Amino acid sequence: MRQYSYSSGWRTSMSWRSSPRCRRACRSSGVSSGSISGKAREEEKAEAAAKLTGGGLALVFAAAQAREEWPSLTLTGRFILSQSLYELWTAAAGNTPLEWVAVLTGFACVWLAARESLWNFPVAIFSCALYIVIYNGAKLYSDRNLQVLFILLSVYGWYEWLYGGRSNTELHVTRTSRLEWILCGLFVPFFTVGFGTYLTRYTDAVVLPANGSAAAVQLAHFMPYIDSFTTAGSLVAQFLMMRKRLENWWLWILVDIIYVPVLWYKQLFPTSGLYALYLGLAVYGFWEWRRALRKAESTSLISA
Repeated sequence: MRQYSYSSGWRTSMSWRSSPRCRRACRSSGVSSGSISGKAREEEKAEAAAKLTGGGLALVFAAAQAREEWPSLTLTGRFILSQSLYELWTAAAGNTPLEWVAVLTGFACVWLAARESLWNFPVAIFSCALYIVIYNGAKLYSDRNLQVLFILLSVYGWYEWLYGGRSNTELHVTRTSRLEWILCGLFVPFFTVGFGTYLTRYTDAVVLPANGSAAAVQLAHFMPYIDSFTTAGSLVAQFLMMRKRLENWWLWILVDIIYVPVLWYKQLFPTSGLYALYLGLAVYGFWEWRRALRKAESTSLISA
């Protein structure tokens, strides 16, 4: 997604927009005052439209708004202006409405999980289904596949939270056993190396920058392994959450710290912001679950 620098456009004063400097900037972008007002020849309109897609959209919006010439614009001019507004919005707010729905439902399901609400599972299933589409478009194939596993784990967790306790009763918060830590410790590096190698060799997950430095190229080659590591960590954390292990929040904190810059690098800006919020929710979830665990432990001591 291209980002347009519109801070020098409609956020500036009206006096600047109507100044000679603004008009010179418009001309440097291939847009004359005549083309904006609809008085230019058809050839100039076509050329202006072609150049606007590569930049200068905010300048056209600023000039048209300053002159209040929307009624005088031709159909072509209005289309160009509308397109500029759409691209400015997507640059500031995110790639697609689909991503924003996934962001909001993703935030909701984590908050519900931190509150030990069973509603986190249906909301999580819906959010993960949306992220299958989003991550596939961003070439984050490991994370795309992770969403499928999250859906299956959510169904399993829904049952476990209802009937996973003693005598098929509600499951309560407990601590992770030593065996679980050993198995998780073996799974993460094995999955990271194995699946990272697969992504590097057999998919287009390595996206080389057009004019990047040596460090940027090296990061691009390493990205499938980072993707696989966060996938493995997320799987372990999700499994522990399904079993209501307190320490699942430790792993979520680690994974979220890594996800924020990775998703920003992939230009999934709203989702990167979501994982920054996830980080705070993970801390909150740990605090809430620890309090529930201490309450359960104190109750069992009193009853004993």
